[in-house]
This record gives sequence, structure tokens and C-alpha cells, in this order.
Amino acid sequence: MDDQEKEEIGKFAGLGGGVLSGAAIGSAIPIPVVGTFVGAVVGGVVGSQVGQAVGKAVYDGAEGLGKAVVSGAEGIGKAVVNGAEAFVDTIKNTVDGSSDDTPDDGESNDV
Repeated sequence: MDDQEKEEIGKFAGLGGGVLSGAAIGSAIPIPVVGTFVGAVVGGVVGSQVGQAVGKAVYDGAEGLGKAVVSGAEGIGKAVVNGAEAFVDTIKNTVDGSSDDTPDDGESNDV
């Protein structure tokens, strides 16, 4: 995706956010309907400009975050597999009696 498309995505996202927040703020103007409408228009213009200016940076940051999450998940998956293998090996060694954890002091533990 090129920078122009990223700016367009940011522009439309900013437009939507600006219209909604502008309308909410404009509702504080005591003239019914007019305040909400003016707030929505001003918010849409400001939001569109801000969204276009920061759209590429936000998109690139989200893309980088997504790659980091996937990379981290792969590392976690490998750690879980390695831990499970070590656990299974320990259980196998214990069941087979080949565990070297028993002390060898030359005395018999038979009762």
C-alpha cells in the first residue's frame, strides 16, 4: 500500500471521528440543531485534515505492531513446545527409572 492510500484511510477515519466528536461538542451550543450541525461540520473538516496528516504514521505503526505481535507469538509458541517436550522427557525418564536424581550412597532402601 502506498503513502497516498494510507493518507486517504487516515483522512476518512479522521473525518468520521471529527464529525462525531464535533457534533457532541457542538451540542453544548444552546441553539437547537444549529450547534450540533456546526460542530459536526467543523469537526469533520478538522478531523479530516488531522487524519490525513497522521494517517500514514498511524497505519505504519499499527502494521509494525501487528508484525511484533506475530513475532512474539511465534516465540511464545516455541517456548511452550520446548517446555512441553522437556516435561514429557522428564516423565518418560521417571517412568523408565532412568532418572539420575536418586542419590547413590551404596545403601539399599528396601524395607
